[in-house]
Amino acid sequence: MAAHTEFEYFATHVAFGHEYLTDEDISDYMAGDGTIGVDSALIVINGQPVNNLSDARDLIGASKSLDVSFHFLQAKTSVSYSRDLVLGFMDAVEGFIDGRQSVISHPFWAKLREIFTEIYAASAKFRSGAPELRVYFAFQGTPPFNDSLYQDTIRTFETGIDNRAMFRSVHTNVLGASQLLRLYNATVNKVEATVSFPRQTPLPRIPGIEQAYIGAIAGAELIKMLATDAGSLRKSAFFDNVRDFQQWNPVNEEMYSTLDSDKKALFAVLNNGVTVVAKEVRIAGDDFTIEDYQIVNGCQTSNVLFFARELDLSSVYIPLRLIVTNDADTTAKITQATNSQTPITKEDLIASTDFQKELETFYKSMASARSKQRLYYERRSGQFAEESVEQTRVVTKLIQMKAFAAMFLNVPHISSRFPGELYELSPEKIFRSGHKLESYFASALCWYRLDVWLRTGRIDSSLKPSRFVMMNVFRRVALPDLQPGDLSTKSATTYANKLVEILSDDVVSLQYFEKAAAIVRTASAGDPSRDRVKREKLLQDCIGLIEAEEREMATAE
Repeated sequence: MAAHTEFEYFATHVAFGHEYLTDEDISDYMAGDGTIGVDSALIVINGQPVNNLSDARDLIGASKSLDVSFHFLQAKTSVSYSRDLVLGFMDAVEGFIDGRQSVISHPFWAKLREIFTEIYAASAKFRSGAPELRVYFAFQGTPPFNDSLYQDTIRTFETGIDNRAMFRSVHTNVLGASQLLRLYNATVNKVEATVSFPRQTPLPRIPGIEQAYIGAIAGAELIKMLATDAGSLRKSAFFDNVRDFQQWNPVNEEMYSTLDSDKKALFAVLNNGVTVVAKEVRIAGDDFTIEDYQIVNGCQTSNVLFFARELDLSSVYIPLRLIVTNDADTTAKITQATNSQTPITKEDLIASTDFQKELETFYKSMASARSKQRLYYERRSGQFAEESVEQTRVVTKLIQMKAFAAMFLNVPHISSRFPGELYELSPEKIFRSGHKLESYFASALCWYRLDVWLRTGRIDSSLKPSRFVMMNVFRRVALPDLQPGDLSTKSATTYANKLVEILSDDVVSLQYFEKAAAIVRTASAGDPSRDRVKREKLLQDCIGLIEAEEREMATAE
């Protein structure tokens, strides 16, 4: 990879990829050489990154209301600030917004423009007003923040955007070497936030807990814990929460309505509040510096509050429990106890504790002298950030769910969609107590090996949208005479181990992946688009081709 391309990827990752693209292929959001004025772009709808029209339509159609942000980045390896380059970048962003043909005729811009048009066609659903715009210009020097011409350049651009009345806010970020380093450190170091928490009472000493406080925190102060330095939602702070944001269901709608009304001061008594578990807290007067923290309860409240951050929250307080402990078992008990009054099943809690620990240990046991089998299961977000680990070998919880569902639950069309439907399958069918861990590892290894072939071009990258269908087809053509059976039995272990053996052989596995690719291409009539792979029919058509070939072979014999 060329030096300038590496810098573009790096800048994208630290600016917005760390929070939004942890489970995504960042290359899907890179413009590539030859694109006018931009190196990467990200559109976020209700917290979900979107890079194609089909996904945008699905998400917009399924949502009662929309919170949208647009992110554009240009990165240059130069060490000198160039006003001309910044102006060119800004002009390209303005050209995109205005629909200027010289800009949006490029395929990358054109794809984004389709999504842009679809979003604004649904403007009646905008929750906080129009979308938010964030632009980033990165280079390796020092930004002239105090220069009047620099300030005028930024002011003129932001005023021009404001005058178009299409965005509720615009944020211009010029990132030099020191700013990029700060953002990078935020991706690898322990998360830290300093908040004012005067309305609190320390609790008596409790076994297993170093410190504990209960009280109420101002909404604006809690937002400091929810926002990254780049201004996005700190999604990694919710890793230990047993539920993701449930989008705009009636409860969350009501919370937002309260915050946007003259009764917002009642929020403190109408809301159950937030529970934060931290590894360390330093106190100076009313200021609490909280390190390495997780929001284990109050995910819905936190997300709604973050979406409402531009409202007047001066009279809003949120009940807060702040617990300091380094004991993982204590943290798990707190998570279970604080969620016991919400409609969360026991299996949800098992999935976030015991099963996850067992799966992480199993991954470690599968490490061998041959690096092909070495994968790292990320039970806790960012746990490998400070280690010399090849990041493409890190399997997140969401990737594991997608891979397992695609291969062993035969629902690759669900794996290809947004995570909501996957979370509905868990814990009834995913991370289920008693499931053989070998099946989870085999599916993750299949995902990793196929990802390598797609990235290196051994498998045509145009098939990337159909990767989960290909994974299911792969296991069928690799082991045509076997079935995984009940995933809690020894037969599932035997089946998975055979898959791992095949996947550990470059030559053999590539042959089966190539065969799977050919089947998917035929079944999709040469068009394995994102829209097509999200339909169950594609897998059924692939199975039909496999069965037809088996009948032909049987007849020939």
